[in-house]
Amino acid sequence: MASSNGKEPKGFAGLVLLASDIGEEQPGPADATPHNSGHPDRRGTDTRDEEGRTPLHRAAWSNQVEPVRALLDAGADPSARDEAGRTPLHTAAWRSKTPAVVQALLDAGADLNTRDKYGRTPLHAAAERSKTPTVVQVLLDAGADPNARNKYGWTPLHAAAFLSK
Repeated sequence: MASSNGKEPKGFAGLVLLASDIGEEQPGPADATPHNSGHPDRRGTDTRDEEGRTPLHRAAWSNQVEPVRALLDAGADPSARDEAGRTPLHTAAWRSKTPAVVQALLDAGADLNTRDKYGRTPLHAAAERSKTPTVVQVLLDAGADPNARNKYGWTPLHAAAFLSK
């Protein structure tokens, strides 16, 4: 249940609950925190939690393409970074069980070779943890750099070989 200030217990605006399909009530427009972004339809799409994640990060984590598309259509920034420098594409690549979420972010202009604070690209994230190899293939087909090295000198192949044990 939303508090009177429109924030959820972990600092998320009500829009996050809608995006990630959690919570008992579906927040309405009054629960969204306006964001002065210049996009005429953007209301709370770039609100941050205590770790710097946006509703789009949460939606990417959910493995559901509909909330991701809805947030993107509302003007959410596909390049927003959390405190670790991860974008929603990093999150989707790491967590996704379906390539549709990754593809929706790519279609919205997400940077394919962006790096988090550890130097990892979304391809590193997919190679490390993705639940399906098709996510890796979607990233490669879109032009992800398979030779990108993180701050430890590892390519996505190194990460996959070491971390998939």
